[in-house]
Amino acid sequence: MKRIGETNSFKKHTVNSKKKDLSTVNSNSPSKKIEDFVDSLVFSNEDLAKTLAKGLGDEKSLSYYELLAQNHPHGKLIEALSFVKDTDNREGVKRKPVYFQAILRNWGYQVKFRQS
Repeated sequence: MKRIGETNSFKKHTVNSKKKDLSTVNSNSPSKKIEDFVDSLVFSNEDLAKTLAKGLGDEKSLSYYELLAQNHPHGKLIEALSFVKDTDNREGVKRKPVYFQAILRNWGYQVKFRQS
């Protein structure tokens, strides 16, 4: 007689089971999937700049965000904005534009541009 939970329909497969077709927890990074999805969307530099300026509460620096959009992957800029908003919701960020720049700088992106 089988006890409850011993039927085949309740058989559990874990990451460490011998079944080879199971994915591990980190096999497909959600960040990479999000980045690929955002990169597949078509944003004009102006639209992205407006989104960044509004999201960071820095509409007066719209031309700066247009420079960022022209020179950096749109997906990474959206990801950085998402980090800023998430941190602001959890802990509060006093100067969102500065925090945004720090994230980009940490990732190795140029955040200062010479005027020509």
